[in-house]
Amino acid sequence: MNKIRKFKKTKKIFVFCLTISLILSLTLSPVLSESLGEKEEVVYGILDFDGGVESLYVVNRFSNGSLQETGGAIVDYGSYTEIRNMTSSEEIQVDGDEITINTSAEQFFYQGSLTATDLPWNISISYTLDGKDIDPLDLAGERGNFEVLINITENSTVNSAFFDNYLLQVSITLDTENFTAIESPNGVLASAGRNRIINHTVMPGEGSSIVVTGSAEEFRMEEIDFSALPFSMAIDVPVAGGLIEDANTLSDGVSELYEGVVSLNSGIGELADGAGSLNTGAMAFGEGLNELTGSSDQLLNSSRQIRGALDQIVTELTEQENPMAELEELAQLSQGLRDMAAGLEKMADGMDVLKEGYSIAYTELDAAISAIPDTEVDPTPLYALVGEDEELGSTLNQLMEFYASAKTTKGTYEAVREAFESVEPALQSFIESLDMTTGALLQMAENIDEFIPTGDEDHPLQELIDGMTALSQNYHRFHAGLDDYLEGVTNLSNGYQEIRGGVSSISSGLSDLNMGADDLQEGTGELNEAVAELPKIIQEEMDRAEALYDTSDFEPLSFVSEKNTEISSVQFVFKTPAIELPDEPALEMEDEEDLSFWKKLLKLFGLYNE
Repeated sequence: MNKIRKFKKTKKIFVFCLTISLILSLTLSPVLSESLGEKEEVVYGILDFDGGVESLYVVNRFSNGSLQETGGAIVDYGSYTEIRNMTSSEEIQVDGDEITINTSAEQFFYQGSLTATDLPWNISISYTLDGKDIDPLDLAGERGNFEVLINITENSTVNSAFFDNYLLQVSITLDTENFTAIESPNGVLASAGRNRIINHTVMPGEGSSIVVTGSAEEFRMEEIDFSALPFSMAIDVPVAGGLIEDANTLSDGVSELYEGVVSLNSGIGELADGAGSLNTGAMAFGEGLNELTGSSDQLLNSSRQIRGALDQIVTELTEQENPMAELEELAQLSQGLRDMAAGLEKMADGMDVLKEGYSIAYTELDAAISAIPDTEVDPTPLYALVGEDEELGSTLNQLMEFYASAKTTKGTYEAVREAFESVEPALQSFIESLDMTTGALLQMAENIDEFIPTGDEDHPLQELIDGMTALSQNYHRFHAGLDDYLEGVTNLSNGYQEIRGGVSSISSGLSDLNMGADDLQEGTGELNEAVAELPKIIQEEMDRAEALYDTSDFEPLSFVSEKNTEISSVQFVFKTPAIELPDEPALEMEDEEDLSFWKKLLKLFGLYNE
């Protein structure tokens, strides 16, 4: 009961202070003082802690223009429980809902306490502390996590023109010395000194659910302020046109991006085909090296046998008493050399085919990889474009993965380019060595044939012995070179496995990149189609917003009585009481016989006793 009595006393003081501040604002406002309309109404409301209406007061203002036209006579309408002249001492005549005033003032104000206490908005306010509902009268001075919930809906008992055409603003002020972790979804938070002000705007024709949360050290909250004005949203066509122009620019940019992705996809396809050809050629080359390495021991053994046979022939020619009998065996050696030369010639032909295929594949690979641009791509604008669209975001993630893969592929290729470039010269050198060896073997066979006896004629034996000796010595050098060459082939075959693995990895990566590029092209195509409709969507949304919120044709009407016409403006200002600590000092009254303007205000709210 003590809390309720203190609340009622506080409410009277609050009403008094609220009215004074509003009267001063009306008196000093250049907008009101320059108005040429017949009448203005400012509706002041006193709410309970829970949002229920305690009382409504209206300050009616008549401008100097309207007073001059009527010679100071005012006829107004309204259902009031009490009326006060706020301008002069002239008496106000009341006959039912008709109010008549005769005044000489340039501007005239009078206040009336409305009989009805309905606002265009139903307001419900509730409080919780640490998750439990709490009476606001019990909340002052408490500590904990709090929530203030304000539900706003239309009051169907009041003319809907106010709800449909007025913008309602709600403001809550919290002292940051007492409150921390202040949050309010959809609210605008601003700082004013040590106070945190939470503002919410409720659009015409719409309700709202406002939530403010935080942590309180000692709960004290100023009044919750509500104000409403007619809302007139002038749609700025040039701004909308600029937005649509920007959307067209964005659409064109995405279209160009799509065309670039199509070209990129095509290039990646060609690159993947070239890499596939290179992979096939590299595989064949590796198999050829493996085959050559596998037969090198056999080739080297055969060469050793030839070397040994030549050494034996020279020995027998120089040591035997009848060397002519041994010469007939040279025919077999000659044929063996020719067979060996034929084998090497086939190998050289196979190497020519391999070298030609490798050259074509390497040329295609080099051109395809070199076509990958070195441009660094910043994906931030694209991520900003797709926003929270998960499908487009996933497509963009794939694009950046493929982009990174392409950059990695190019970097890998640049690292092994020297090895690729050295393959073709190595093949050519190997082919030339085979050709030289083949020629040497055929020459040896021809030299042997010249020294094989064909009849009983004299034979230059010594010349034959000298030639065979020289041939044997030269073959020793050839065998040593062949041994070194085959060792190099073996090393090349072992080292080529790394190159072969790199080529296979590149081919596999480009194949995956090609499939990803197909997905990217499809996703970018969908993005292109979606963005292409963006200008149209923006225009439709602008048209919808204009139709929904354009209240420029709204004609002000009286909140007090439909009989009042020529209304220039109607405004609403209402508040809840502050949640304060108890035992605030009472306002002292002067006790003078003459009633001044301020004493009239005190008396108006029951705070002055004669």
